[in-house]
Amino acid sequence: MITVKKGYAISLVSVALILFLALTYYVVKNPINSFDTGVTLFMQSHSWDGFLRVTNAVIASWSFRIVYLLLAIAFILARRYPLVVFVLIAGASEIVTTIIKVLIARPRPTAGTIVIYDPRKGFSFVSGHTLEYTLLFGFLGILALHSAQNHPRRYVWAGLAFLMPLVVGLGRIYSGAHWLTDVIGSYLLGTAILILTVCLFRKAFEPKSRFK
Repeated sequence: MITVKKGYAISLVSVALILFLALTYYVVKNPINSFDTGVTLFMQSHSWDGFLRVTNAVIASWSFRIVYLLLAIAFILARRYPLVVFVLIAGASEIVTTIIKVLIARPRPTAGTIVIYDPRKGFSFVSGHTLEYTLLFGFLGILALHSAQNHPRRYVWAGLAFLMPLVVGLGRIYSGAHWLTDVIGSYLLGTAILILTVCLFRKAFEPKSRFK
């Protein structure tokens, strides 16, 4: 069973949310700034083209979301019903993203100073794909760490899962779809939501656990 100290978890959630609010304030005051622009220019000036453009194209595709359906079916077949909650929360994060984007109304990067490989409409802060996959792969990483099979390979699988949100975020910046601060905001908010959800549904990590 996963164990999370309540006080420690609350502290982590609080810090993540405070940093998120501080970053949001900065973004509102500086929607277009030299820091974000400089980071994007730096990334686009290096030969990451093949890797990040491919990964961004895969992650940004709606067809990639079949992962949610497959995971939900797998958990249901394994009679691990509460784990479906984490899949639903990751998928529903798009609602949170939309609300924040409308409230902040930060413009997306535009062609001129940087190259736009993945043109998108709408607002920029926060990165919906990054938030979504921070929650999904963060959950899978935690699930791997608390696997019933106490095997060293679980650390490899967990590491790969935790690495995925980083790849997603880098791809969104490199493609010109988002600024670095959009991605960081998603990491902070996603971390807070993930920790809170794990604490609330910690019994879901028990084999064949059920809601009572």
